[in-house]
Amino acid sequence: HFARAQPGRSPVKTRWVVLTTPWYECIAAAMPFLVPGQSWTYIDPAVYAGPEPGEQDVVMAPHRAPHLAPVFAAFPDRITLYETENVLDPASPWVGPSTRLRLACPANPWLNYSAANASMFGDGVQALRKIHNLPARAAGADRPIDVLFVVSLNKRRVDILSKLQLFGAKVHVPPGPVFGNALAILEARSKLLLNVHYYTPGVFESFRVVPAAHRGTPVISERSERNEGTEWAPCYPYADLVEATLSALKGMSRGT
Repeated sequence: HFARAQPGRSPVKTRWVVLTTPWYECIAAAMPFLVPGQSWTYIDPAVYAGPEPGEQDVVMAPHRAPHLAPVFAAFPDRITLYETENVLDPASPWVGPSTRLRLACPANPWLNYSAANASMFGDGVQALRKIHNLPARAAGADRPIDVLFVVSLNKRRVDILSKLQLFGAKVHVPPGPVFGNALAILEARSKLLLNVHYYTPGVFESFRVVPAAHRGTPVISERSERNEGTEWAPCYPYADLVEATLSALKGMSRGT
């Protein structure tokens, strides 16, 4: 599912491209786990003009820069497009842009972070993976936040967070997007990070969970399609999330 050079041509180098579109920092944080030991390139979508000579590109989140469709289509054998959004839920606002881009670039291969998500369009799969054993959380630090939740809110997410607060949990939701060192500091002050799907069917949000797990942050997640994500965090049905989170907090208070 990678773009390939034409027969008879020399092998080309693969360049992973992170377009600096809104929220690109979330994708950037996950790149070490997508291409371990490799580098990647940040490019302003206003100036991206395709692969450099002798290279092929894998472009992350291409539908966030739909004006680049003619550029992608001009290099079907040298540009692979990487899907980063849930396209299983018809209500997802990313289904339309992704579909239109695929129609505009019919010869470009696609990769996907999730096997469940990839089934929608038949993408290849290149998932995030562990680069070392997940560290254990050190004991003894002051963590005034019980539950950290760091992404957009909708009714199904607010319902879970509100119930946790009713049971006395100290829930913190930053007022806007948080990435990088600021996010790591918040995680270090929190007992656990909670992951609840925005869309259903729910695709495991590996771009958010995997970097946190590698920092040693305990994560509790809603169960995902095909049970993806269980190697990164305990996963529970939506109806059991409140009980599971409270139980985890109680266990932490007992030191178990």
